[in-house]
Formats: sequence, C-alpha cells, structure tokens
Amino acid sequence: MVHERLLTHVRGTAEAILDRLGSDACTHVNIIEVAPYKTEDMPGADRLILELHSGSADADISAGESLSHIRITLGESGRKNIGYALYPLGVSEPDAVVALASHIQDYITEISSGRPAPACPNHQHPMIAEAVEGIPVWRCPHDAANHVEPILGPPHAYSS
Repeated sequence: MVHERLLTHVRGTAEAILDRLGSDACTHVNIIEVAPYKTEDMPGADRLILELHSGSADADISAGESLSHIRITLGESGRKNIGYALYPLGVSEPDAVVALASHIQDYITEISSGRPAPACPNHQHPMIAEAVEGIPVWRCPHDAANHVEPILGPPHAYSS
C-alpha cells in the first residue's frame, strides 16, 4: 500500500503547479483524486510519461505490486473537462516534478484554448518545464537567459 504521506506530497506538488498555471490561464482547476496507478491500468500511459522507470525503493508498495506512478485526476468546477496527470515513481524528485508539471501544463493549455501557461515574459509562448542543476524550473524555450523560475517555490527542497 502506498504511504498516505506520498499521496499528500504529490497532491501538494500538483496544487502548487496548478496555482501557478491556473492564474496565467485564467482558469480554476480542482484536483479530484490522487491515487496509485499502474501503467497497464491506463492504455497508452507509456506515451504520456516523459521518462518512466518501473518501481521505486521509496514508494513503499505492497509485495508483488508494480506501481509505476501516481495519477492525478483534474477537472474544472462541476467536474467538467476531466484530465489526468502522472507523477512517475522511480525517478528523481526533480524529474518527477518536471513530468507532472508538463502533464498539467498540457491539460491547462487544452482547456484554456491554448492560452500560454506559464506565460513567458516578453514572448508569446509558454515556458517549458525542465530540471536545471537538479532544480525543476520553468524556462523560456528559445532563450534560457530571458527567464527562468522554479516550478515550486520555497520551502520545497530538491534532492537527486
């Protein structure tokens, strides 16, 4: 069984990402559910995961269970526009945050009719999520010197 602490951590991470992206996209999205999920439970999930390694020593899963990620179910008020984001297990925390942020960004872009979120200062495109020196950041896809900001602000700490 997955520790409740892990699910709470993933929910908090998703909420922080949603707060940032939702303000830029002028939309409010709720987290409907955060639950353990096996890749085989969701056809095509392997195409959604940026970099997924099965299992994790830190995941605390039941014997014989092959948990690969945590699935976050997202939706607007009234449970409209249901979507999913994946938090991969078996990768570093920064890589998991980048994957989750990218999935949530894709969802927000879709429900907001393409509004850039997070908006890149001085440009018309959204920033992209990536890990820079072990820190998950949003950065300009064309000019990293233009703008870089942490995906999660303090007090979150990252370790590889």
